[in-house]
Amino acid sequence: MTLVHRPQTCLATGEPPLQLCSADHQRKEWLANQNQERLGNFTRFAIAGVLLSFVVIQPLNSVAEWTWRFLKAPNFDPTGMQTNFTELNIDKGFNATLKESDNILGYPITSAFGDRIHPVTGIKKKHEGIDVGTPENTPIYAFGRPRDWSLSKMFDDEIIYTDCKEDPVSGKYAIVSSSLMKDYKFYLMHLNSCDAGTSASGAIIANTGNTGRTNGAHLHFGVELKGQMIDPPKGFVMWALQGKPMQAQSKPIVERLRNAIVGQESNHDSKAVNPHSNALGYGQVMQENISSWSKQCLGKSLTEKEFIESKEKQVKIIDCKLTEYLKQTATSSKGEDEQIRKVASMWYSGQAKLFDNPKPQKYGAGDYPSIQDYTITVLERFKKQ
Repeated sequence: MTLVHRPQTCLATGEPPLQLCSADHQRKEWLANQNQERLGNFTRFAIAGVLLSFVVIQPLNSVAEWTWRFLKAPNFDPTGMQTNFTELNIDKGFNATLKESDNILGYPITSAFGDRIHPVTGIKKKHEGIDVGTPENTPIYAFGRPRDWSLSKMFDDEIIYTDCKEDPVSGKYAIVSSSLMKDYKFYLMHLNSCDAGTSASGAIIANTGNTGRTNGAHLHFGVELKGQMIDPPKGFVMWALQGKPMQAQSKPIVERLRNAIVGQESNHDSKAVNPHSNALGYGQVMQENISSWSKQCLGKSLTEKEFIESKEKQVKIIDCKLTEYLKQTATSSKGEDEQIRKVASMWYSGQAKLFDNPKPQKYGAGDYPSIQDYTITVLERFKKQ
C-alpha cells in the first residue's frame, strides 16, 4: 500500500486547508506580533520609570527638602518616641571620635570624652561629652540622620525637637532628639540662647555661651545612645557647627591651612630658601625658630640641614604650629574666615591682631605684601580646597 500524505483540514471549519490554514497562520503571526509589541512597550515603560526616578523624582525630593528648611515642621511628641534602633548607614569618617589635640572647623577640642580632672572643681570625674572651644554666640544648627536614598526611606521627613532647660552646673542647655533616630539624645550645654520646639535640619536652634559652671566660653556636646552616654561621633558635631552634613572627602582643616600657607610662602617647594631672610622650606620657617620648633613638635632639635632635607619633618612641624595657633585664636575670632586670617597673620608676622594691617611689608632689600593682603590670599587658597 502506498501511503499518501494528506494535508490537515482547518479544524475550525473542516474545509480544505490551503486558503483557511493560511489565514489561521496569519492570525497566529498577528497575535505573536501583538505580544512582542506589548513586551516592547513594557520594556520602554520600565526604562522610562527608572529615568523618571533620577531625572524628576530625585530633584523634586531635593527641592522639597530645601523648601522644608523654610517651613515650620509639624509637631511631634518626643515622649512618644519608641526604641527602634537602626545602625546608621554612614562612613567611618562620620563615626570618628575626637581627642583633645584635635580641631574641628577651626575650633579646638579643649576636653575629650572620658576621665578627667574637672577644670573648675579639680575633682576627677568622667566627662560625658566633649568640649569645643567656640566663641560666645556661635550658632548651633539642627542636625539629624544622614540622608538615606534607599527607596523605602528616601521620602522620610525628619523632625528635630529641641527642649530647653537650665541649671547652675550646665547653665542654659538643650536636649535635642530626632524623629528618625529614636535611640539618640543630644545634649548641648553652656548656651547663651536656646530655641525650643520643632524644626527641620539646618535651622539655628541655639547659640553657644559661657553659662553655668565653666572656666571660659565653650560648647559641651554630649550624645546618649539607648540610655548610655557615648563618645560623640565627629559627624554630628560638624553638622551642629556648620548646618549641613560633613563631606567625607573634606580634608582636615590643618591640612587645608598648611596647603594654603605653603602655596603662598614657597609654592610648595620644600627646598626653598628666601634670599632676603634666609627662611627655609615649605613654610619659610625662620632659621632662629628651627631648633625650638622642632624640639617642641618632634621632641628633638633639628639642625638647619636636617630640617631642609626632610619634607616629612617640615610638614609635622608646620601642622604642629598651625594647630597651636588655631587653639590660640579660637575664642577671639568672629567666625572661621577671621580665624583663618588670624592664624595666617601669626605665621606671617607673629601677631594675630595684625591680620587686617594694610601696611606693605619690607625685609632687607625685599618688598612683600601687607599682612592684610597676605591673610586674604591665604583665606582664598584655603576655601578653594
